[in-house]
Amino acid sequence: MTDDIYSPGRELSGYPRPSLAVDIAAFTYTREVSQLMLLLIEGDNGPRLPGAFVREREPLADTVERCMMKKAGIKGAKATLLDIFDSPDRDPRGWVLTAAHLLVVPETEAQRYDRTIAKWFPIHAIPNLQGDHNVIVNAALEKLRREYEIDQTLVKGKPVTQTSGRPRNIYAGGPDPEYFFSRPFTLRELQVLHETVAGRVFLSSSSSGSTIKTTSTLRDTFRRLMEPQLNEAGTNEGTIGSRGAPSRTWIHRD
Repeated sequence: MTDDIYSPGRELSGYPRPSLAVDIAAFTYTREVSQLMLLLIEGDNGPRLPGAFVREREPLADTVERCMMKKAGIKGAKATLLDIFDSPDRDPRGWVLTAAHLLVVPETEAQRYDRTIAKWFPIHAIPNLQGDHNVIVNAALEKLRREYEIDQTLVKGKPVTQTSGRPRNIYAGGPDPEYFFSRPFTLRELQVLHETVAGRVFLSSSSSGSTIKTTSTLRDTFRRLMEPQLNEAGTNEGTIGSRGAPSRTWIHRD
């Protein structure tokens, strides 16, 4: 029987080793239609996440950047390690571990991708993907939702996180933690971004059919939370919820 317990005097070649890959759940946001999008490529056995095997002595960050450039034409991708997926049977080709990453592509950069291989899919229309890629996508979405949806209320003008009970208002503490927006935005557009990533409309006063009316109190709460963390960028015409009236626009405060 082979002894797999670590021994300082034993050569690494004496241990069974899996192949190592990266798979990237890359998202962008299209504000014109308020949709969160996932980047997929068409593989031999159907759509899948962009991925690549790690080359000898290559850092994971370099593998991610190389993969996104080769598979989608997206330069300088800086992703966050999501988790290690290590089921021995996850890849029919053999024993392959993947270091799954989460990548957010800002809206202006997302328009420059290579459409010959890659395609953006709305998250509500994601097909069945190869292997465990749907599991990876769900884990990535859960991480994003935690960043954009935090149970908070205002106490004396300051956000306080609730620890129990049904939340009354739910907002993330930061305006756009992953920097989906790369152009000036209105507070209404920012709120819609949070709701889209969270996967639900925040609490509202009433609804009629598929139309949900957001109360002014809700907008005011969101404004009080976000304005101090932003820099004003001027005004904009015809933005979401503005009905054509000029709206103040904002940019990230670095």
